[in-house]
Amino acid sequence: MRPPDEWFAEVTEPLVEEFARDPDTLRRAVSAVREVFHFHERLYHYWRVRP
Repeated sequence: MRPPDEWFAEVTEPLVEEFARDPDTLRRAVSAVREVFHFHERLYHYWRVRP
């Protein structure tokens, strides 16, 4: 699993920035919200397996 900081920089942040540029687009809103939720899951699973 890729480290969360890499995932955030390459996937989460660009989607949220895209939504911030055009907040009236439903697709961008849903994509940003979904990605933030899944990033939370990624953090949980990443840190769960570490001491």
